[in-house]
Amino acid sequence: MTEVNFHFNVPDRTGYTCRLVRKAHRMGATVVLAGPASALAHFDRALWTFEDLEFLPHVMLRPGQAIEPRWRATRVWLAQDANQPGHHDVLVNLGADPPAGFESFEELVPDAVRQGARTGRGDSDRVAKLESELAKLQRKVKAQDGLIRKLEKGPDQ
Repeated sequence: MTEVNFHFNVPDRTGYTCRLVRKAHRMGATVVLAGPASALAHFDRALWTFEDLEFLPHVMLRPGQAIEPRWRATRVWLAQDANQPGHHDVLVNLGADPPAGFESFEELVPDAVRQGARTGRGDSDRVAKLESELAKLQRKVKAQDGLIRKLEKGPDQ
């Protein structure tokens, strides 16, 4: 089940996101930053420069680009398609809507790393959409668990 973690009232979105990615990276997680090309280009630069004496090694994938074998050990990926890197630990969504396949990630950080308070109508709509998608997935998992238990009991029971 995907864990959703919101981060509100962040004065420096870029710095905060980079520190969040660094923390996940240090904990051994693979992180995918997904969103529009302009946001990815911004974070491609930021991951090199957010701290004076360190950077986060990462790969920025173009749509449809093949993954080279030497990149496979990389734990930070930037991609417009969240599923393109093939890793499913942490997804940081840089876009307005949940990316396709977000439910396959262990953790989702929605587009809630923003400057100032998030109180607009569009924000609550996005949160409601995420909650709706997660509720659908929870119902599917519950139904599948029930079916598995029934099959395990056998036809006579």
